[in-house]
Amino acid sequence: MRSTLGHIDGKAVDLVRLVSNTGVEVDVIGLGAAVVGWRVPTATGLRSVVLGATELDRLTRRREYLGCVVGRVANRIPRGRVRVGAEWVTVDANEGSSCLHGGRHGWSSQVWSLEVDRSKCAVHASHVSPHGAMGFPGRVEVRLSWRLEDNTLHLDIGATTDRPTPLALTQHLYFNLDGQGTILDHRLRVDADRTLVLNEHQCPTGAWTPVSGTSRDYRVLRHIGLSGKGSALDHYFGFRPERDPRRAPVVLRASDGALELALWTDRPGVQIYDGAGLAEGVPGWPQVGPWSGICIEDHDPPGAAALPHLGDVIYTPDRAYRHQCRIRIGTVS
Repeated sequence: MRSTLGHIDGKAVDLVRLVSNTGVEVDVIGLGAAVVGWRVPTATGLRSVVLGATELDRLTRRREYLGCVVGRVANRIPRGRVRVGAEWVTVDANEGSSCLHGGRHGWSSQVWSLEVDRSKCAVHASHVSPHGAMGFPGRVEVRLSWRLEDNTLHLDIGATTDRPTPLALTQHLYFNLDGQGTILDHRLRVDADRTLVLNEHQCPTGAWTPVSGTSRDYRVLRHIGLSGKGSALDHYFGFRPERDPRRAPVVLRASDGALELALWTDRPGVQIYDGAGLAEGVPGWPQVGPWSGICIEDHDPPGAAALPHLGDVIYTPDRAYRHQCRIRIGTVS
């Protein structure tokens, strides 16, 4: 199913619904190539498992990044400066002195072109970012696919540039496997033994710290938060390099045990945000509010664009960007 939600700057914002042979439904819109709906069959019927909205006037005014693909660089760039070769480039600072999720007019706020591939139960989205957009160098052509297979949603991203530029994309889905309430009684496992150290602006310092003995130790499945208190969870987890690649590095389980999420990615870690700062008043179901969804962002270490020792996120005409992720949500086996 394809329909038009409205127009932004003269561009049609379409919605495409994918339906798998197991009865899973996923809704993708052109604004930010966002997943705004995901419904999974349970014993009591379809359950909505992501936060999402389709009212364009409100989405363009709010910055929760609900379900969007964000870029050019996900997460925070300290002081809004990236290192490209021997030069420092200043990019848009939209959160204090930091550049968050690509700047105030990053890819999450752009209208992407959508193409439906019914034979593969997929939607392809494309966008062209001009040289100088939000201060970033290079013209970038990006194309991605959301493909639904049974209970698994696959994300495949490819991008090319005509000159060196930083690229570190991610999906920004907020999950609530209960379909209502908060995620504080969900249980989480992350196959990571360290997180990045943050400064007072939530920007990485470039150092790592072990999770052992801290509230961020999720190496064994455990509750996110208890008694209505948030976990102050907004950190980047670096996966253990010796982990079994066949085993999902991130698992999230509903509080009632009816559904479980498993995430695989080719990135070296994930940023996990418990949604403590989500403001109320965004339409959609479940109702958006503090801790109403947890975001599991698979991307390269934040700050790598300014701190090269964290990883090489500079791409060139001879080095194309490629990113793959898959997320399965189904009954607990």
